[in-house]
Amino acid sequence: MKQLRLIAMALVAGGMMFTACDKDDDDDDDPDPQPTAKEVMVVVKPVVGNDAIQLNTTYDINGQMVSFSNLKFYLSNFELMDDAGMLLADNDGLPILADTDQNGTMIGSTDAAHLHMLRFGAGVDSTANAGSPITNPFPLDDTEMHWNWNPGGGYKSFVMEGTVDGNDFVSHAAAPDVSSNVIYQDGIVVDLHTVSTTGDLIQIELLVDIADMLDGLTIPNGPSMGTAQLNQQYMSKLGTGTPFSVE
Repeated sequence: MKQLRLIAMALVAGGMMFTACDKDDDDDDDPDPQPTAKEVMVVVKPVVGNDAIQLNTTYDINGQMVSFSNLKFYLSNFELMDDAGMLLADNDGLPILADTDQNGTMIGSTDAAHLHMLRFGAGVDSTANAGSPITNPFPLDDTEMHWNWNPGGGYKSFVMEGTVDGNDFVSHAAAPDVSSNVIYQDGIVVDLHTVSTTGDLIQIELLVDIADMLDGLTIPNGPSMGTAQLNQQYMSKLGTGTPFSVE
């Protein structure tokens, strides 16, 4: 009888061990946890060819010797897209104010393992253009990028100042008629297939080749303001997307 009792106890213990092992096996089948969303930073880098632009440095652009003392411009309405054309992240309609400091701007977050493209516009769109730097948030609060002598005059989408062949030049591309923004260029697309999504932060380094933007154009001496021909020409070139690439 004692022997039978020992056999029964052994069978019960064996059954408990089997149940525990089976539970462990079930745990192994649990799905992987959801991926963590990562912030997406866009760093805009103005370049001439392969060289990051330095202020007060001379560059050969289309045979003209050009030096920039000031270079600032807006890029607007960033949208990060996947292969199916679905929106992954955006910056809530706020533009990025780019300059030679190459500061990064967060445009949202995504848990996507692969990025397809970045869509955006060059300049300030009509909605933002009708606002005021006094009431608008950063970076639309920059009074130097607005026709501040005329509160209803709109923003400067692109500012270039410096010298060309030793002579001063100024270009402030803007649409003072805020109801008809002929300067703003929408629907620019840049491929992101080479951008890594590993690490804690997704960083997109967006190059803007100013030499490409000015290709075939001649920078005149003196001022080119508002919707001057030069300004419309280089803003249209930005609209083609060819000056943009991802590093």
